[in-house]
Parts: sequence; structure tokens; C-alpha cells
Amino acid sequence: MDKNEIRIAASAASMESPNAIGILKIGSHQLSFNQRRAVVGVVLIPFLLCGANQLFDLGFLGTYGKAAWAICAVVLFLAIHFVGPTVAEMQEYRARRRVP
Repeated sequence: MDKNEIRIAASAASMESPNAIGILKIGSHQLSFNQRRAVVGVVLIPFLLCGANQLFDLGFLGTYGKAAWAICAVVLFLAIHFVGPTVAEMQEYRARRRVP
């Protein structure tokens, strides 16, 4: 198996959510922890804007407000699932920051 192929069986066997290290690679470059957090943060912005539009009846998106919000929710879910850092990585990052 080539290194750049998608390893579905390995990620399914480990019972952890696949992320940029397991499935999404840009060539041979892997996204760092902070880069993956930034990607999820950027995807979160349109979701929040669509939610505010729907909640406050701002009318920016016309009659497509709920559809846009639903699409943003799906894109946000996919970004968190496939690109976002795992819980174990976040705990390790916090533990490294606590140690002086």
C-alpha cells in the first residue's frame, strides 16, 4: 500500500475519529495541531453568521437562510470530524501547557 493512499481499515480498527493525520493529507504534508484548529475556526464563522441571521431575522440570505444554516452545519460537522484535532490530542496539548 502506498503511503498516500487512504487507510480506512486502519482508522476503523483504532476506534478513533479519523483526522488530518489518518485520512486528509495534502501531498506528504500533515497539518499541525494549530492549523487544524484554525481550519475548524474558519469553518465556524459562516455557521455563526447564518445562525445570527436566522435568530435575529436579519434577512441577509433571503428565503435561503435555513438552507444555508443547514449546509454550514454539515460542513462544520465534516470539518470537525475529519480535520479537527482529537480529544486525546487536545488533552496532550493542555497537559504540555500546564507543565512549567
